[in-house]
Amino acid sequence: MAAEPGAHQPSRRLAKNTLWNFVGLLAPLPVGIVVIPFLTHRLGADRFGVLTMTWAVLGYFSVFDLGLGRAVIKFAAQAGASGEGERSWGAVFGTSLALLLGLGVLGGGAVALGSAWVASGGMRIPDALRGEAQTAFLLLALSMPPMIVASAPMGLLAASGRFDVLNLIRLPLTVFLFVGPAAVALLTVRLPAVVGVMVASRYVALALNLWFCGRVSPGLWRRLHFDRALVRPLLGFGGWLTLIQVVSPLMVNLDRLLVGALVSSAAVTYYATPSEALTRLWGVPSAVVGVLFPAFAATFLVDRKQAAALYERGVKFIYVLLLPVLLAAVLFAPEALGAWLGGDFPARSTLVMQLVAVGVFVYSLNHVPAEMINAAGRPSFTARARVVELVAFLPLAWLLITRLGIRGAAIAWLLRVVVDTGVLFAGSHRLLGSPRASGRRILAAATLGLGAMLVGCLPAPLALRLGYFVLVCTLMTYTVFNFWLDAAERASIGDGIRRVLRWQSAS
Repeated sequence: MAAEPGAHQPSRRLAKNTLWNFVGLLAPLPVGIVVIPFLTHRLGADRFGVLTMTWAVLGYFSVFDLGLGRAVIKFAAQAGASGEGERSWGAVFGTSLALLLGLGVLGGGAVALGSAWVASGGMRIPDALRGEAQTAFLLLALSMPPMIVASAPMGLLAASGRFDVLNLIRLPLTVFLFVGPAAVALLTVRLPAVVGVMVASRYVALALNLWFCGRVSPGLWRRLHFDRALVRPLLGFGGWLTLIQVVSPLMVNLDRLLVGALVSSAAVTYYATPSEALTRLWGVPSAVVGVLFPAFAATFLVDRKQAAALYERGVKFIYVLLLPVLLAAVLFAPEALGAWLGGDFPARSTLVMQLVAVGVFVYSLNHVPAEMINAAGRPSFTARARVVELVAFLPLAWLLITRLGIRGAAIAWLLRVVVDTGVLFAGSHRLLGSPRASGRRILAAATLGLGAMLVGCLPAPLALRLGYFVLVCTLMTYTVFNFWLDAAERASIGDGIRRVLRWQSAS
C-alpha cells in the first residue's frame, strides 16, 4: 500500500525523520576525514586536485534539476493529501522524469564541452595529465543524467515520508564517493578509473531510488505518463526555487569576496575561517526542514491549523537544538580560537566569530518560514525578497567593510540575516493566517535568544561567562518547557526521559 504523504506527524515522527536526515548528512564526514589524506598521498597533489574539481562539478551541477525535485515533493504531497494519491503521482512522476532526463542530457553535454576546455589548457593542469583529466571529465558527463533524474524518485520518496529509505540510499552513495576512488587508487592512480567508479555509483543509486518508488507505490508504473498540462506548473515552481538556490549562496559568501577586494586576502582568512566552521551547523535546520517541506505541502491546503502546528514545532526544534551551541560559541570564542587556530586569531577574529554565531542562529530559524512559503506555492516571494536584499546589502557591506574591516563585514552580514528572517516570518505568518499568540511566542523566543547572544558578545572574565551560560541555558529550558511547548510535546519529552532512565537502570 502506498504511504500517505502529509499524514499527521507528531513530535516523535518529526524527530525520527529528522534523525534519519542527520545520519544521512553527517555519517559520511568521518569517512571523508580518514580517506582524503590517503587519496592525497596516493594520487599526488595534481591528480587529487583534478578529483576535487570533479566533486565540485557534481555539487554545482545539482542545480541543473531546476528545482524539479522539490516540485515533485510539493505536487505529490498535495495529491496524497487531497485523496488523489497514485492517480496523480503517475502524471507528476512521469512528467518530471521526462523533463529531468532532458536536463540531465543538457548538463552532461555542458560537462563534455568543458572537458575540451580542460584539454586545451583552460585549467592549470600539468601537460602529462591533460589526457587523463579530459577523459575523466568526459566520464563525469555520463553521470549527469542519472544524478539529475534521481531528483524525481527522491522527491517522491520524501513526499511519501520514507526518509529512512532515502537516507539508506544516500548514506552508502556518499560514503562510496570517498571509498570507491580510494579502493581503485590501490590498484591504479589513473583518473579515468578513479572517476569511473563514481559514475557507476550514480546509476546504481538511480536504480535503487526507482525500485523503492515502485515498492512505496505499487501502482505507480502502470499509471506513469507524461502530462503536458503539468510542465508549466512544475517548471514555474522549480524555476523560482532555482533562483533562490543561486541567490542565497551568493548572499552567504559575497561578504568574503568583498573583504578580499576591499581589505586583503589575509583578512579573508581571519574572517572566513570561523565563519566556515559555524555555518556547518546549518546542517541542523536543513535536516529538520527536509522533513517539514513535504508535510507543509500536504497540509497547507487541506488543514491550515495542522500546518501552523508543524511550523511552530519546527521553529522550537531548531531553537532548542542550536541556541546552547551557538551561545557557547559566542561566550567562549577567544578560547576556542586560541585552542583551534592560535596565533593572531583570538585577537583579530573573536568579534567576527561572535557576530557570525548570532547570525547563524537567526538564519537557522529562518529555514522554517522559507520552506513554508515555498511549500505553499509562493517561492517567488522568497526569491524576490532575497534579490532586493542583495541589492541593498552591497552598498551597506561596502560602507561597513571600508570603515571597520572584517568586523564591518560581520555586522553587515548579521543585519542582512535579521532583515531576511523578519521578512520571511512576516510573510509566512500572513500565508498561514496563524493566531497572533503563535507569532508572539515565536517573536518573544527569538528576541530573547538574540538578546542573550548579543549580551554574550561583551568582554568579561571566563568565570562570569561560564555563569552566564549556565544561567541562560537554565532559564531557556524552564521557559521553553513551561510556556512554549504544548501538553503533547511535554508528555513526549517526559516519555523519552523515562525510557532513558529505565534503560540506564536496566544496564
